[in-house]
Amino acid sequence: MSGGAVLDSQGRVIGIHGRSEGAGVTEIQLGYSLGIPISTFLGLQERLKVKPQLLTTAQPQVSPQQQQEIIQAITGVIVPNTNAKADIWIERGGQLWRLFRFEEAIKAFDEAIKQNESENVYLAWYGKGLALGYLDKYQPAIEAFQQAINTLPKRENLKKFHSSILQQQSVVYRFLGDFSTSAGREREARENYEQALTVINQAISLLPNNPNYYNEKWGVLSELKRYDEGLAAINQAINLAPRAAWYVNRGSLYSDLQKYDLALSDYNKAIDINPNDANAYVNRGVLYKDLQKYELALSDYNKAIDINPNLAEAYNNRGNLYYNQQKYELALSDFSKAIDINPNYANAYYNRGNLYYNQQKYELALSDYNKAIDINPNYANAYYNRGNLYSDLQKYELALSDFSKAIDINPNLAEAYNNRGNLYYNQQKYELALSDYSKAIDINPNYAMAYYNRGNLYIDLQKYELALSDFSKAIEINPNDADAYYNRGNLYIDLQKYELALSDFSKAIEINPNLAQAYLGRSILYAILGQPEKVKIDLQQAAILFLQQNNMAAYEKVMQILQQLGG
Repeated sequence: MSGGAVLDSQGRVIGIHGRSEGAGVTEIQLGYSLGIPISTFLGLQERLKVKPQLLTTAQPQVSPQQQQEIIQAITGVIVPNTNAKADIWIERGGQLWRLFRFEEAIKAFDEAIKQNESENVYLAWYGKGLALGYLDKYQPAIEAFQQAINTLPKRENLKKFHSSILQQQSVVYRFLGDFSTSAGREREARENYEQALTVINQAISLLPNNPNYYNEKWGVLSELKRYDEGLAAINQAINLAPRAAWYVNRGSLYSDLQKYDLALSDYNKAIDINPNDANAYVNRGVLYKDLQKYELALSDYNKAIDINPNLAEAYNNRGNLYYNQQKYELALSDFSKAIDINPNYANAYYNRGNLYYNQQKYELALSDYNKAIDINPNYANAYYNRGNLYSDLQKYELALSDFSKAIDINPNLAEAYNNRGNLYYNQQKYELALSDYSKAIDINPNYAMAYYNRGNLYIDLQKYELALSDFSKAIEINPNDADAYYNRGNLYIDLQKYELALSDFSKAIEINPNLAQAYLGRSILYAILGQPEKVKIDLQQAAILFLQQNNMAAYEKVMQILQQLGG
């Protein structure tokens, strides 16, 4: 649960999951010893008007043998089979937890809980809550933290520890909210975020000068989209301790508010405070990408990787950048590296699947989409893209199932409604298709493709005025949609509005000179208008294009017409 990068929907690192704070009242060792972050000291330079000299040293290398010796030392507490005291079990649980052996840690904490010693059972419940949280068992973790609070001795010197438990509860409620959001359960997500806010406010009331709590409050308020309050919270964190991470988080908030200059300023400040903050470079890279400053984005991703070669998010984001630049081999390398670092990185599998799909390597794409869904069964976009792949493979029932699943998870995914509508249309289930196209438009009134598809459906239903309206709307949204001009041109012919039809066919050809159907359509129009030479010219061009596109049936049909015309 703690120590890992927190990402927003755009792949930006917005924080690090909170680690536990020690109670400071016992010799029992539990959780990480954080001390005072170096960024706090660095942040004081501005207030004290001093410029510290930064010295960097190479990371010490630990051999496999030394690593094993360290692990043996950490786990070196011998626990007797019988009559072990609770504090021994608690210490053992803490050591196992630090080694990420969470199931074993929980068993050790449970042994201490069985003894129910009033002076330390709260520590066992707290440790169990941490281990459960790491295992993504959020509800049991919340209950364990509550038991830690319930069994906490009523002593003034435990107020700080009490507030630490509340902070961890808030983190877990926030994670529950994230899980509910990914599952499309918005009401449930909001309830969890509201509970997280209640709990972190209680922590702040106990210890009002802890910047970590205001940072957690910022995270919760951001999920609730209460940005003004979130800004006030992160400002308070910065005032109490001007750490690089806090500036990164405020930059993320400003970016969400599209206040890009302020976001950039905060990312720059974070890097000034800590030039080795890889997360700050990742977030600034995302901002540069959004601002279409791709070279600067690439530079920041490279820097983040230089600082932390195991930062999977940096490889994933750089891979997306390479993908958009059509540097597919580099993108593939980065997505694969992100997966090597974090084999449970669903987004990296999804992105690599998109790349394979684009390269028509359908089996590899399917494998990656399947893996992304295995890791995150509530990944709506993965179902959606797998549905597109199944549709291309003519596995229509599987495609329909995936589009429907994507909609169940995210009822606001307009593209899934549009593509499911296409399946229904091809199955001649016109009412279902109409419902889906209309829903896609309700969700996104600027969805040109949905208007275009609904326009085609209205033609089949002989609702020509509605079709005309939809084609015109599609063109208004996307003036470079050659197909929409072509289809509207055909409709104008049926409505005997020949000049308008001529204009639309010509516009379609101007946008896409390789649209053979538009030349064929315009040739028919020229025939109606009595311009035989132009008929032949357009038919000849249509024949050339059909042949180039290996559409032999259409080519032979056009050649027959030309022969009949003596062309």
